[in-house]
Amino acid sequence: MTDDGLVAAGDFRLFVSRTGVSDGAPVILLHGLGGDHTTWDRFAEHLGDRYQVLAVDQRGHGASDHADHYSFRALAEDVWRLADALGLDRVTLIGHSMGGLAALIAAQLQPDRVAALVVEEAPPPVPLDRPDVEPPDQPTPYDFALINQLRAELRSPDPANWSRLESITAPVLILAGGPTSALPQEPQADVAGRIPDATFRTLPYGHGIHREEGHPAFCAAIDEFLGSRVHAARS
Repeated sequence: MTDDGLVAAGDFRLFVSRTGVSDGAPVILLHGLGGDHTTWDRFAEHLGDRYQVLAVDQRGHGASDHADHYSFRALAEDVWRLADALGLDRVTLIGHSMGGLAALIAAQLQPDRVAALVVEEAPPPVPLDRPDVEPPDQPTPYDFALINQLRAELRSPDPANWSRLESITAPVLILAGGPTSALPQEPQADVAGRIPDATFRTLPYGHGIHREEGHPAFCAAIDEFLGSRVHAARS
């Protein structure tokens, strides 16, 4: 199955690349800040013999619509608007960095709809040194306005984004990138400690574990995590 296109998700159109098994359990992939669905190409291929894989351009990125407002909460709400538009009841969420935090918030918003959750190197609930940046001279493949809006949230995290971690009922895997990551590691472990059925693992490949050198280890970790859980339900 290969099907790429825009999906009307509430007031926004989100670009979705759909691959894999058409009647497989759905897995939604959420990229990091400034990326798009193609960051998942190799991993989507890896999952494609077992799952229906939906790699999304999140709002303001890639071919998806731009917005007046960007926040991690808005990105999370888009997940369920998209799932509703596609007729998906329960999904597995896998997110990297920005997408990881969006997935984590989405799981708190509608915990009964999450079959499993993988969070790769998501910003933890501690202030990060992320000052505003000046727009580049050349156009960017994303809405530049989102950069400083989200960086402001990283400097001053909204506690509400982590306030209901205990309500997440799905199994959760939180992956941290180790000492070469630009994110603090211990707070990521603290987040895992607040989720009833969470596993925390360090894969020492830096912030982008699923890309380049860390890809095989990332795939192995996900296979082990998802393989021990049966996604029998079909949407």
